[in-house]
Amino acid sequence: IPFLRSTSPIGSLLCQPLIVEDKVVGVVNLSHPHPRAFTAEDERLMAVIADQVAVTLNSIQIFDEMQQLNEALRAEVDRATGELRRANSELKTEIAERQRTEEALRESEERFRVILENAHDGINISERVLVSRPDGRVYTTKRRLVFCNDRFVEISGRSREELMASDNLNQFVVSHLSPEERAANVQRMGQDLPYRGVSSWKRPDGKENYHECVGVPLRIKGKLYTIG
Repeated sequence: IPFLRSTSPIGSLLCQPLIVEDKVVGVVNLSHPHPRAFTAEDERLMAVIADQVAVTLNSIQIFDEMQQLNEALRAEVDRATGELRRANSELKTEIAERQRTEEALRESEERFRVILENAHDGINISERVLVSRPDGRVYTTKRRLVFCNDRFVEISGRSREELMASDNLNQFVVSHLSPEERAANVQRMGQDLPYRGVSSWKRPDGKENYHECVGVPLRIKGKLYTIG
């Protein structure tokens, strides 16, 4: 509260501090040209007025702080709303892309199924377990059937259940490669390289059958598979 200059002499001066939360935030001054002009009642009235002024000043300060807080909250809400809208837009884009991918995958699976069902050749996917000599050289593999088409089952002369239950499909097959050629194929398999060979099934009905096989190694989660 600014001090107002006066041309009249000051005989009496009554001062009352403005206190808000135990802190002095200002002073109310009342002057009179005559000495001892203020009474105890004036002091009491001055104290009441000072309290009201302090409450008013505090309310104004709180209002200003609330206004600033509201503005900050509004800005934060606007920012969060903008981020949420962007996230929703990105989510919609991701969902649409996923739907397109799933549709493309279904179409690809359907084409693959048609090819498998109508293929003249036997097609299979087998898990391979490489068996090594003490010197570390791979010399043979165990073969467990994971998937095959109907033509593969037909050529084998056995039931699908029997083929799938076997822990080593090689027990049903006779290779017509030389030992050197078989070893070379096993080495290529261990190096994830394509291989080929000639073999025949040990059919329960005794029918002779020879077939050329071509395989491609594939590693999935640390396991070796071949597609052939």
